[in-house]
Amino acid sequence: MGLQGQAWPVLPNVGGFDLAQLAPFRAAQPTSQRKIILLKGYQHLYGRALFALRALVLCQQIIRERGYEVVIYSANPEVTIAAQLAAHEANIPIRVIPHSPLEEILRLHGQARVYIGNSISDAISISSLEAMCLGAFPVQSNTACCDEWFEDGRTALFTEPEDPHSIAAALQRALTDDALVDQAAQLNLEVARQRLDPQRLQAQVIDLYQQSAARPRRPNHPGP
Repeated sequence: MGLQGQAWPVLPNVGGFDLAQLAPFRAAQPTSQRKIILLKGYQHLYGRALFALRALVLCQQIIRERGYEVVIYSANPEVTIAAQLAAHEANIPIRVIPHSPLEEILRLHGQARVYIGNSISDAISISSLEAMCLGAFPVQSNTACCDEWFEDGRTALFTEPEDPHSIAAALQRALTDDALVDQAAQLNLEVARQRLDPQRLQAQVIDLYQQSAARPRRPNHPGP
């Protein structure tokens, strides 16, 4: 695009996560022993939670046999209605929680085996980073920049946002492959230590401001 300036690194706008402060929210048992499937309930211009709900219906047998519970947060009204219908249709437990403090969402991530984020456009989903820090296995639509943070098939599974069968296939693997989710939890935690440390990110941001302040001002360009 003809950029003449300096290209700076991309940093997460959340400012990082203090893993020591998050530790109490992370359940003691391995990810493979957790029984919650956590779904972000956005259904709007970009969110596609309804497709994820259909995928959960397609996975009803595994959910029933293995005793999983689906928990949905930040749900739009239509998602709440669809969740009630899906629970009745598939005979699976689906709980929609009201809008809750961040601490409650973090606790759910720390208790979830799988986190599902589904949208047609996103940057790095903050919820995916929360899952990364707290041991939930991310099943994330491939429309985010998660490929810069996760390895598809190893530390997460990427899906097509408007294809319930793609999401269901990923869910079936995430809900049955204990070795996958346990290994991913450890690998993702290490990435979080390396890339989400608040002090390290703060130092990078300060350095960028200092670089910017030290650059000589360019004279105003004449108008066209």
